[in-house]
Amino acid sequence: MFKVNDYVMYATAGVCQVQKVDYPDFLKDGKRKYYFLKPLHSMCDIFVPVDTEVKMRKVLSREEANELLEQIPNMEEVWVEDDSSREAVYKEAIQSFDCRELLKIIKCLYLKISERKKEGKKPLQMDEKYMNTAEQFLYGELSVVLDIPMDEVSDYITKKVQQSTAT
Repeated sequence: MFKVNDYVMYATAGVCQVQKVDYPDFLKDGKRKYYFLKPLHSMCDIFVPVDTEVKMRKVLSREEANELLEQIPNMEEVWVEDDSSREAVYKEAIQSFDCRELLKIIKCLYLKISERKKEGKKPLQMDEKYMNTAEQFLYGELSVVLDIPMDEVSDYITKKVQQSTAT
C-alpha cells in the first residue's frame, strides 16, 4: 500500500503524488478506500481504489535511476521493420511501465530519427509519437527521483552515458 506523499507512476498520468488515502465524500457507500493522486504534469486529480488492478508502482530510487542510466550504452535497440509490428512492440513496452523498456525505445528511436534526418528524410510520425510518450513517462519519473527539472533530464542522461562510456 502506498502512503501519503509517496510518488507513484500511474498508468495513464505518469508521476503522481499520493495526497491522501481515504474514503471519498463523493461515494455514498463509503466502503471502498481510494488513493487521491495529484499528477505532477497535469491539472486533474485522480481517484484510484486501493484494491484496484490498475498499473501503479512506486517510482525508482535515485540509485536505481542512476544504475539504469549507466546501462544505456549496452542496451539493445528495439527496432522492428514492419510499422504495425513495431507499433505493437512499442505499445507493449509503454504499457509495461518498465523504465528499461522505455529507455530501449528512446535509444532506438533517437538513433533511427537521427539517421533519417541525416538522409534528408522526415522522421515517421508514429516513431515520434512513441518516442515522445516514452520520454514523457521516463523523464517525468527521472525528474522527480533525481530532483532536476524535466527539461534538464535529457542533458543529464547524455552526461551519464558519456561518463559510462569513458570508463
